[in-house]
This record gives sequence, C-alpha cells and structure tokens, in this order.
Amino acid sequence: MRYCLYVREDLALLKDDFFNKADLNGMKSDTYMYKDLKQFLSDKGIDLNTQFINKPEESDVVICLNETEYFTHYERRKMNRLIILILTEPPVYNSIDWSKERHVFFDKILTYDSDLVNENPSKYFHINFPIDLNFNSSSDFPGEDDFNKKSLASLIAGAISITKGPDSKKSLLFERYKILKWYNKNDPSSLDFYSRISPLNKFEYFRGASLINKINRNITLSIARFLFKKNIAKVYKGAIPSLNKNDVLGDYKFNFCLENSYGIKGLISEKIFDCFIGRTIPIYFGAPDILQYIPKDCLILYTDFKGIKDLNNFLKQMNYNTYLQYLKNADKFLNTAKDIFSTKTFVQSIYNETKL
Repeated sequence: MRYCLYVREDLALLKDDFFNKADLNGMKSDTYMYKDLKQFLSDKGIDLNTQFINKPEESDVVICLNETEYFTHYERRKMNRLIILILTEPPVYNSIDWSKERHVFFDKILTYDSDLVNENPSKYFHINFPIDLNFNSSSDFPGEDDFNKKSLASLIAGAISITKGPDSKKSLLFERYKILKWYNKNDPSSLDFYSRISPLNKFEYFRGASLINKINRNITLSIARFLFKKNIAKVYKGAIPSLNKNDVLGDYKFNFCLENSYGIKGLISEKIFDCFIGRTIPIYFGAPDILQYIPKDCLILYTDFKGIKDLNNFLKQMNYNTYLQYLKNADKFLNTAKDIFSTKTFVQSIYNETKL
C-alpha cells in the first residue's frame, strides 16, 4: 500500500529530505514526527513518501499537511482513495487552510482545535501537536546564587509584527512587539530580545510604507531604521539559531512565551516545553484551554495582569523559593506529559484515521 504525504513545495523538503533534515531553512525541524510515522507505516508494509516520490493520484491514501490549495483542483482517480488534512500551522500564517470551504475537499481533518471536533465529530478528529520529549535530561535546578545571577526575562521569537493584523487571524505577533516596545521605553535592562535574523526589515512595513516606496525607497528604509532604533534597539540582543534556543533560555528567570495565535483551543506548540527544559518560567499567552493540559503552578498567565507594568512588577518581586517551586512543578509535569504529547501517540492517531 502507498501513502502520499503532501507537503509545501520547498527545496528543503524535496524527495526524502522532509524525513531526514535536522533543521529546515535555519529553523528547528518540525518534521521529526513524520520520520517516526514513516517507520511505523513501513513496519506495517505501507510506503510513505512525499508527493515528489508518491504522487497523490498514484497513492491509496493522501495525507495533506496544511497545503490545501492543490486539493481544490484535485480529481480522485480511485473511488476508494482517502484524503486527509492535518492542520498544524495556525491561521496567522495560512488562514485559508482553516476555511471550511476548503475542508469539503477532505474526508477527514485532524486538528488540535477541540471546538471544530465538538462541532462536527464525524469530520474533525483531535490530535495534540507532538512535542519532541526525547531530550537529554534537563540541567540541575539553579541554586539561590544562580537565581540571583540570572537576568530577568527574555523573549525569543522568529516573527513579530509592528502593525496589528485583522482579528480574524488571531495573531499574537503584534502583542510580542508591544512587549518589546514597552520594555525598550520603560525598563530595557529587564528584557532581552532574540530572533533568528535581524528584525530590522519588519519595520519596513509601517503604515504608509507602500506609498512612500513608490516615491523613494530610501526614505522607507530611513524611517524603518528610525523606528527600529526608537522602539526595540535597546532590548534587541541579536540573532540566535533556533537549535541554540534552550541554551539561552537558561540565562533568564522568565521567558515571554506567546504562541503565534491566540484563542484556538489545543494550540500548544513546543515553545512552552522549551521553557520547562531550559529551566525558565514561561509567561504564557495562546491556547485558552492551556490549563486543561498544563497545571497553572508551572507557568504564569500573561492575561492574569492588568498590563505589562503590573506583570513586570510581579516578576521582579518573586523570590527564589517561589521560583524554584515553579521549576519543580514543571519538572513533575514533564514526566507525566510524555504520553499525551508524544510522537508515538501522534503517529498512532494518524494511522487509526487512515486505515482503509
């Protein structure tokens, strides 16, 4: 039997590279769970490959990973072909793939959004975003002297937005920028911002930039440099490869852990787990049902505070014993979370829904 895994058309994913890359375009690879799926299916006599090898029209089962466009024009050449959509990317990046008009082209849709599952349980099926929990043991708990040497807070993000997007996309990219801007103006020594690449180019997209570009692009670039210097230059500490993120997290007491989107139940990415492993307390904003998955005594909820000033005061007043208890609670949680968020559970869920 042949399965097609339909992925985005990216040179980094050609042929078998999708299953073998340690990192993709400078980012930590999020494909390791599909390597496990490939091996799991192979043990059952099923050949899984991307569309570059197993073409959709020649496969018994087609598993589409977020990329729905192709299937709006796809004609089924076998009446018994099963076409499944897996939704992992949040709407802020590909809102069209979350459109129910697109979903009619698929037999089943696997998603972490429990609202969709509850609304139509014969069409939508729940899966958790898998987390690579096969990590080396976390570092020792910091002593009080180590705690006192740690800087207060970090924010590590590959994307920010200096303008607020439409509410329909539920984006938190602008909220990240608001945090950076507040600290840059009010308390720059208490927050360090890291990104994958320099965020300077983000400032080229200020309101009115497209019009100014038509007149003179050099003016746009000058304004962008001015806005960068004014609003985040004091807190920006440079670019770090995503694979080195956990090494940096350990230097901070807290980390602003904002998902790319808010208000989507079950959307819990690796970000909060990176904090636990890195021995820092996450300040979390994202999934509204986060406390159904992770105990509140492991994290700080960003939305529990009146504003950033109120939150900043709370962070600065936390003593060592309270801090240490957060870390111990998180460690206890990690030891119980391996089944829920494991790739094994993810792989088994996909197999269960693809059996013909």
